[in-house]
Amino acid sequence: MYKPSTPIGALMRTGAADILGIIVPVALRSEEQRIDRRLLKALEELGEISQAYLDVTGSGRKGKTRVDLLEEKVDLFVVTTDIVIRQAMLEGIGAWRVTSYLQGELTADLLASDEDPMLTPAFTAQQLACVTNALGVALTEAPFSRNTLRALHREVTRLLLTPETASDEEGRDAAATLRLAEIVQMFKVKCAKWEKTLNSATKTNAEVV
Repeated sequence: MYKPSTPIGALMRTGAADILGIIVPVALRSEEQRIDRRLLKALEELGEISQAYLDVTGSGRKGKTRVDLLEEKVDLFVVTTDIVIRQAMLEGIGAWRVTSYLQGELTADLLASDEDPMLTPAFTAQQLACVTNALGVALTEAPFSRNTLRALHREVTRLLLTPETASDEEGRDAAATLRLAEIVQMFKVKCAKWEKTLNSATKTNAEVV
């Protein structure tokens, strides 16, 4: 079992509040309530991850890099976090409670990932298969359940935590710290774009009225 001297999940927990503070306010503004559509979006993002993984491992032809692979994983995490938010809202968890609810859920995922035998030194096709299976189960379920969607989110969290490429043992902790900063910055950029899209849609609707 791979066990970093500084658990990656411990590092990620230090940024969990920042990450949720970025995602949740934007997600709550979105009017997209249909979870099945968001799951299809997750499926699309999973395809992007597969392509980037092939490129990084030398089998692809699109020239995507390690940073591209991480960015695609961040995209998938944003979508699945939004799915969990949608389900929580549909189950009656008020908007004011969503952030604290997700903080607990995400922290639990990160704690579990630190002790998870599936957490490896570098991203693998087997991990991608685990996410694919969890997404397949979620897509075929009706009605959607919190447990199934949380299981998907756990697999995606594990995927996000796993480095895209293996680091030298000596420099692994430093690489994990830098990677966390990189991840948080990606969340900021992506959610800023999402918010800009929502603002444009709001403006358009106001003009129509």
